[in-house]
Amino acid sequence: WRVFQDKCARCHGAAASGTDIGPDLLPLVRNMSARHFASLVLKRYDLDQLGDLGAQDKQTADTRIDDVLQRRAKPLEMPAWQGEPSVNAHIIDIYSYLSARADGKIDTGRPQ
Repeated sequence: WRVFQDKCARCHGAAASGTDIGPDLLPLVRNMSARHFASLVLKRYDLDQLGDLGAQDKQTADTRIDDVLQRRAKPLEMPAWQGEPSVNAHIIDIYSYLSARADGKIDTGRPQ
């Protein structure tokens, strides 16, 4: 719950029910395996691949990334979290939290 609130809630909402930035995760996670969830969250897209671009394309990509980070533009997709230690270390915990929310086993707010 804490990692979700710290890293995910800004886009997906504190209750994981979505915002204008990110979708409602509950119906998505309901039928998703832990492996599929981890793959999507950790490897959605890799910004390190931008190093292979030419100078003009790299500048355009850097401008786009900056616009997304500064919230001047909406992201095309969720960023990859594999480089974030707290998400990487707790990916199954995040999945478990979201699965329990999706199945109605826990309510909104901090779990007991």
